[in-house]
Order: sequence, then C-alpha cells, then structure tokens
Amino acid sequence: MAGGEQEEKRVKYKSSIKDPGTPGFLRINDVMLLFVPNDPKSDSKLKLQTKNIKIHKNTKESSNKPPWLYLTTYQGRNHIFEFENYPHMHTCRDFVGKLPSTLFFAFILVGRTIYFSCCLIFK
Repeated sequence: MAGGEQEEKRVKYKSSIKDPGTPGFLRINDVMLLFVPNDPKSDSKLKLQTKNIKIHKNTKESSNKPPWLYLTTYQGRNHIFEFENYPHMHTCRDFVGKLPSTLFFAFILVGRTIYFSCCLIFK
C-alpha cells in the first residue's frame, strides 16, 4: 500500500448485516483499503482504492448494535466491517472522513415521525 499515514485494525468483513463475517485485518491509507483475512484460503479478500468510496456510515454507540463501518462504492457495492470496539471503528471512520467529500443530509418522513440522516459522499 502506498501513502504516508496508515491504520490497521482487527475486523470482521461482512457481505451483509446477517453474515457472521470473516475475521482478519483492515489496512487503510489515503490511497488503498485492504482487507486481509486470517485464513489465507478465504475468498473474502478485498482491495479497494479509496477514491472509489462514495459513502461511509457507521453505527452509533447508543444503538446497541456492534461497531460497524459501512462503505458504499461508486459501483454500488457495499462493504461492512465489524470492529472489536467503538474506538477502533471511530479511528477508521475518521481516517476515511479525511478524504475529500460532500456532506449529504436526508429527512425521511415515516408516519408522523421525521428521521434525519447524514452521510458523506466522496468526490
């Protein structure tokens, strides 16, 4: 991987929320995101240029959900990473957040409740 700063964390790579996940390491820098599974025979390897990341979202600590980081590419592919803890997820989320981006807000009306969503769209 090229670039200066780099983050490396233990994660589970998930193809969907219900997927139990493949344990391994997530390495990310300003150019490339790389998932390396613990099992070298696993097919769950991922190599993604960070410029192809369109949107990133994450679970909130107060949601009683695991610390997940969701990445969506311009090609429409979704990648979910489950971290060991929230501080590790926040570190990687902040690293991805340093990339050039545009803030996108959405208001969704369901019945009489308005939900607010915010995400980053990468250029």
